[in-house]
Amino acid sequence: MGNNIKYVINMLLSGIFIVMFVHTIQYMYYIVTPRANYFTYFQEYSEKIEYNIGEDVYFVSEAEFKRDMRLFWADSLYCKDNWEFKKYSRFDVTSGLIPKKDFDGEGKIWKYNADLPKVPTECYLENKIDGYLPYGIIKTQISTTPTFKIVKEE
Repeated sequence: MGNNIKYVINMLLSGIFIVMFVHTIQYMYYIVTPRANYFTYFQEYSEKIEYNIGEDVYFVSEAEFKRDMRLFWADSLYCKDNWEFKKYSRFDVTSGLIPKKDFDGEGKIWKYNADLPKVPTECYLENKIDGYLPYGIIKTQISTTPTFKIVKEE
C-alpha cells in the first residue's frame, strides 16, 4: 500500500511538472515572436487631404491580422498650434475578439469620433494598436498618418 501512495504522488508531481513545462514553452513563444506574426498595420491615412471646419474626418486603415485576437486602438490627433504639433484629442476603441477574416489587407474606412479643430490648421493622427495575447503579453505597433488640413469653408 505504501508503494502505491508513492506511485500516485510521483504521477501527480510528474503531471504538474509537465503542465508547467508546456505553459513555460508557450509563454516563451509569445514573448519572443515578433508583432508581425500576429498583426501588421501597413498604412493609415486620411480619406481626403483637406476637410472643412465642422466636417467629419475619415481615415483608411490597411491591416492584416494573422490570428484572432483582442485589440485596443488609441488614436491621438495632433494639430499645429503656433508652429508646432500638439495633441488635440484622443479616440480610444477597445474591441472584443477581432476575427482575422475581417481584415484582409483591403482599406477599411472609419470615422474619427473625437474632438476636431474649430480653426484652420494642419493635423496628423498617431495610431497605437495593442494586441492582447495569452499570459498578459501585449504586442504594440505605433504609426502616424501623413498630414491633412482643416480649412475654412469657402
